[in-house]
Amino acid sequence: MVVLDASVLLQIPFDEEFTEQSRLLLKKADSIEAPHILWYEVGNGLVKLFRRKMIEAWEAEETMRRLMRIPIKIVEADRIRTLRIATELQLTFYDAAYVDVALQVGAELYTADKLLCERARTRVNALHISLV
Repeated sequence: MVVLDASVLLQIPFDEEFTEQSRLLLKKADSIEAPHILWYEVGNGLVKLFRRKMIEAWEAEETMRRLMRIPIKIVEADRIRTLRIATELQLTFYDAAYVDVALQVGAELYTADKLLCERARTRVNALHISLV
């Protein structure tokens, strides 16, 4: 079981630095879990790519459809604990939600975000996707 954040999921459909590692993680993981914020962050990432004229609107929609086919169990983050994690680790509330879910389910947290990885390591087994 693993928890992955949006930065990992957004590597998969594009030719990014950690695309191969992200795809491999999906194949290896027996189950994937994430907070509900995952899909909003993925959607926001796709909107940013569209605004930068890196993808067309139809590509953003098709990418979202494909990514949503990945079997990811959504786990509700505890909002108070997430807020505590965010303030103690100086993370965004969004990033802290991934840490909280990893704590709840006892899973490793994978991310392509170096800062999140470094700060989350004080609470969970956080791994940078490059290590897959």
